[in-house]
Amino acid sequence: TSHIGGIEASHGNVFYRIEIERKGYSGTESTDNASEETHGQVLNLLQNFTGRLFRGRNQQQEMEEALRKAPIDYLITIHPPIVIENFLPMMACFELVHAETATVLWSGEIAAIDKCAIHTVSMKIPLAITISIPNYCKTREPMKIHNPYDSKEQAAMGDFNSVSTNGNESYVDDWDAVSDAIYLYDVLSQKLRLNIENELGRGGQRNISVFCPYWI
Repeated sequence: TSHIGGIEASHGNVFYRIEIERKGYSGTESTDNASEETHGQVLNLLQNFTGRLFRGRNQQQEMEEALRKAPIDYLITIHPPIVIENFLPMMACFELVHAETATVLWSGEIAAIDKCAIHTVSMKIPLAITISIPNYCKTREPMKIHNPYDSKEQAAMGDFNSVSTNGNESYVDDWDAVSDAIYLYDVLSQKLRLNIENELGRGGQRNISVFCPYWI
């Protein structure tokens, strides 16, 4: 299996993360017109589905060359951009906000030991999260969970939609690593620490798990 990368697709205000894997090879070079036609169909399908698969001519040429290495099969997996899992023993309210402008992009309630897939937020912008437990406590400020231009993340997921300058990839890596904990405060300023597992998938999607090691 060869991992090609992850890309973002959208339809209106609904977003997806698409993971592409090449599952096998029949050789290192295309050997007949049928295989060439198949590669062209795969490329056209991806371009039509995502609307804008490539940024820059060099990346398009590299992808076209990779697609013509006579693969036996492609595995295309469609993920929601973000999944939030609430492992707390009670319902909590979550908000996803723009990390720089604090604009609320999504909000919702997630029941105890439940999860929610979020399709209305793009992974091409910096994101932060707020959490509140009704009649108990809430965060005082958003905690960042995603930086779209982190060079390590881009390398991990092979994102073809990275920032491009003069045809060459460049990244902005001026953030610290995303936090693994968030604090909620009650009206007496007593704080509750919640741990966050922030997993970046190979398609560029994120799985955010919120839990409390000790709940008394």
